[in-house]
This record gives sequence, C-alpha cells and structure tokens, in this order.
Amino acid sequence: MKNSLIIIILSFIILSCIKEEVGTTNSQNVAYQNSSGKIYTTYSEDWDNWKITLDNEQGTIQTVYTEDWDNWNFSFAGETGYIRTVYSNDWDNWKLTTANTTVYMQTIYSEDWDAWRVTESSSGFSVDVRTVYSNDWDNWRIYDADSTISVNTVYSDDWDNWKTTGDFPVSYTTEQKMATMFVPFFTAAIQIQGVNQ
Repeated sequence: MKNSLIIIILSFIILSCIKEEVGTTNSQNVAYQNSSGKIYTTYSEDWDNWKITLDNEQGTIQTVYTEDWDNWNFSFAGETGYIRTVYSNDWDNWKLTTANTTVYMQTIYSEDWDAWRVTESSSGFSVDVRTVYSNDWDNWRIYDADSTISVNTVYSDDWDNWKTTGDFPVSYTTEQKMATMFVPFFTAAIQIQGVNQ
C-alpha cells in the first residue's frame, strides 16, 4: 500500500513538472501564439470608432475628432497610444507611438495602397502588409520571414467587420500587432468612402 501511494505521489510530482507548450514553433524555433480576432465598427459604417479583439484581449481605435483621418487614439492590452500621419494628409506615411516605442507604417510605393511596410527600427521589426490581389480591399495578408496572418472582411464588401486568422509570432509587441492590423481596415475604409481619391 505504501509503495502504491509513493508511486502515485511521484507521478503527480513528475506530471506537474512537465512544461506545457503555448502555440507552435517553426523550423527556425520561432514561437507562435495561435491567434484569431476581429475588428469591427461600433455602429454600422461608423468609420471613426473601431473595436478590436485578439487573443481574448480587447481594445479600441478611434479618431481624435470626427472624420479626422490623420489622428487616431488606441487602447489595447494595457497599452495606449496614438496613430498619426507623419505629415498632414499624407496617408502614405504613418507612425504609431506609445510610451515605449514608435512603429512606422509606409506604403512601399507612393500612393500604392495595396502594399505597405511596417517597421520598428529599435527592434529590427519589419513586415509587409498587402492585399491578396490588386485593389482587393477585402483580403489582406501580413507577411514576415516566418509567418502569414490573414486579415479579411467577414463577408465580401462588409467593411464594418473584419477577422484575423493565423499565428502571430509571440515576439510581436502590442504596438506591432496594432500597426499591422490598422493598415487593412483603415486603407479599405478610406478607399470605399472615396476619401482618398
């Protein structure tokens, strides 16, 4: 009886020491967090107020003033900051700033709204955010060296509701995630409204 009890106790001790994996890794041992999320307007066609849910975290992105497309504030996963154009009405060049860092979002070619590069020089972070097909504002991909994340409208031409699927690398900061997710829904919103023409 004592031997059985000792074996059971040792089994519990051994099982409690086993480390549980979160997400997956690739061949280069980059850790991923299985991610899915949604981005949606507070009210139908309310392009000034967005809500974001990703990995059970929630947040908001809102224009500072109604239809002031150059100036946004965000709050997500305990971080707050702002998203601004680098120059007034220059929607090719953006920066997302928090107390910790600045992440830049820039079209790869001037006024080519299909292809963006998101960078953070302090960490060497760089990803491309592109439409799947030219002028296909419904379907975007976030590409880095090791992964692809999809950002799509839930239904075709439903610019109020977006979903994200894919595996964000665990190394992505909140600021990097926010910047990469901002590009698709903002670009689509100004294109569909004709604001950028």
